[in-house]
Amino acid sequence: MKKALTVFAIVVSAVALYLLLWPVPVAPVAWDAPVDRGLIDPFEQNDQLRVARGIDLGRFEGPEDATLGHDGRLYATTRHGHVVRIRGNKVEEFAFAGG
Repeated sequence: MKKALTVFAIVVSAVALYLLLWPVPVAPVAWDAPVDRGLIDPFEQNDQLRVARGIDLGRFEGPEDATLGHDGRLYATTRHGHVVRIRGNKVEEFAFAGG
């Protein structure tokens, strides 16, 4: 057991010395960062959500996701697996996906 620990210590020491003393071909280079242009293109500031309003889903709770359907109506999924269709202020169950 003592001989195995000695061999293990020698191997670990040899590996550590190899990693510490081996020359590494890395030449650090200075880099000048470009000037920050702020938020541009799709990330620029806009006021599109200023006109957004909340929609009461009635008996459905926990809206998780929403999308605009091919028919131009808003569809949302709920916490319990319901898919609801929203027309103006009217909310109706479109489908039940089962949670």
